[in-house]
Amino acid sequence: MKFKFLILSSLFLFLLTASNCNSSSDVNETPDVEVDNKDLKEGEEKEKETEEDYSTMAVPADPGSGLEWKFQDVSDDFEYEAPAGNKGDAFFNKWDDFYHNNWSGPGLTEWSRDIPFVADGLLQIPAKRKAGTDKISTGCITNKTRVQYPVYVEARAKIMNSVLANGIWMLSPDDTQEIDIMEAYGAAYSESAQASHSWYEVRMHISHHVFIRDPFQDYQPKDAGSWFMKDNIKWREDYHTYGVYWRDPWHLEYYI
Repeated sequence: MKFKFLILSSLFLFLLTASNCNSSSDVNETPDVEVDNKDLKEGEEKEKETEEDYSTMAVPADPGSGLEWKFQDVSDDFEYEAPAGNKGDAFFNKWDDFYHNNWSGPGLTEWSRDIPFVADGLLQIPAKRKAGTDKISTGCITNKTRVQYPVYVEARAKIMNSVLANGIWMLSPDDTQEIDIMEAYGAAYSESAQASHSWYEVRMHISHHVFIRDPFQDYQPKDAGSWFMKDNIKWREDYHTYGVYWRDPWHLEYYI
């Protein structure tokens, strides 16, 4: 995964954390995990052969008249080694290897600091079932820099072959605002539900939430436009670049 932050050259504030997490979905009470770890490295050589300097890649979002995008050093191309148990300064200068507070994950998911790692130029977040339980052990990382509009954030990623949710989000510190740059469920079939999951394998969720915590309320768009599909692409089969331009308090532009 390559993770890139850009801001308009005249503005820079800090408000949101950016997270990349795997979690159990709401689709099944007991999510099954169908993880092909080989998928995490497939296409790596092709990626390296065709990749330009990610800091200079063109930004699809129009910054507006008289403005230009400025690359931010909080971006990360993960061209270093960060073993799961000892990630080192290159990783921790930019990231925490957990959620942005002490929440350990939704439902049957348990996020662990010992799961995410960086190797072969990729951030990798595998998942596995905890022996003798229905719980899933997986990971989540959080960028240490907070940002506010106008900002363009993108990540080049390949989701896992699993019914777990693969997500790249921006979250407010109090968890009341959430921008989902991408959220996906990659498996074609759910073993635990004994049902097809193919509706999700060709759709990418791009949306946002506004929460009221007490009493709990969740506003989220439910229209068809919050699920993107094209040519029946199965998102787990290749790397894609997912971006959002947080233009102002009322506008989000999504790019795939």
